[in-house]
Amino acid sequence: MYKLIPILLVLFFISCSGSGDSDEQVAVGMKIKNGSAVLVTQTGTTVDGQIEITEDTNMRLTVLFIDENGEEFTPSFANHTYNVGETGNNISASNFNTTLPPFAFTLTATDTSSLGNSISILVKQGSTTEFFSQPVPVVVTEATSES
Repeated sequence: MYKLIPILLVLFFISCSGSGDSDEQVAVGMKIKNGSAVLVTQTGTTVDGQIEITEDTNMRLTVLFIDENGEEFTPSFANHTYNVGETGNNISASNFNTTLPPFAFTLTATDTSSLGNSISILVKQGSTTEFFSQPVPVVVTEATSES
């Protein structure tokens, strides 16, 4: 009987140590901001808002993720990779900030000729996808010419 006690203690400590990652925040939504203005919010699969950008301009956007408690956070840059996917021929994402939170990038619009522009945000930890946003609409408006 006494020989089983050390084995039981080892098994107990092993089972308790497996819960170390449970404190990590998990993204269930996101906010995309331009400065302090919230342009887009995604909660679950619902996207509210859109990004409006004038042709031939750049817009610096930040992304904050929302956990199951509604708290905003940025997944660790050390453990995660970020990507922005674009649809449409006249928008592109560049100048990614992955050194200090929050995650940020520059969106560039070249012209208004393409309809159906959107972006999607992807966050991975290793090869595991932790968050993939719904498509976020991007509306490119024509630049006004000054006469």
